[in-house]
Amino acid sequence: VQIIAELQDIRDILVDSVKDKLSPRQLSVLDDEQDELETDPSVQFFGVEWDSAFAKCFNLKLNIRIFKLMLEGDMVDSISLASILTELSKVEKQVEQHSIAVLSGGLSSEQLSHQLQQQMRLSQVGQFANSNNILKKEGEEERKRMVKYRKNKTENLTAKIAVTRNYQRRKSSVADFGIKKKTSFMEKVSSLLDYV
Repeated sequence: VQIIAELQDIRDILVDSVKDKLSPRQLSVLDDEQDELETDPSVQFFGVEWDSAFAKCFNLKLNIRIFKLMLEGDMVDSISLASILTELSKVEKQVEQHSIAVLSGGLSSEQLSHQLQQQMRLSQVGQFANSNNILKKEGEEERKRMVKYRKNKTENLTAKIAVTRNYQRRKSSVADFGIKKKTSFMEKVSSLLDYV
């Protein structure tokens, strides 16, 4: 609960630092964005994933420092302020849900051991199903291997090429009889000289 109060204090300090520099409409937009946040509901059952919470806090620290430096230079970046406030609200909601998990006994040692036992049972069922799938796949692969071999289209290609070449030769030799070659200009001139 103290963490939530401190996060709200940080939020209030940030908003107060820009109140005189932003219009009332801009401030209301910042407030509206925070109300629409959705968080992961599993946190209230399993607790916060602390690595991600600490990473968010570290990013918040860096972004707040940058925002503070920009404020000292009389620059107000409402987009970075909105992202900082959004991240603050996310962390705040995660901590609230974690406190619900702690207070309801969801993170007690008995509850955690019960969850671990359920996870172990489920993983064993998953391993059994996985081994059945592997055996099934091996049976299908064995059937695939037993399929009769069919020749590839490129086998006996040399014989096929030879047959088509002979056919084309026959076709061209037959065609040679019907087509006469045109005489060239030189042949016409030389044939004229034959008459002289």
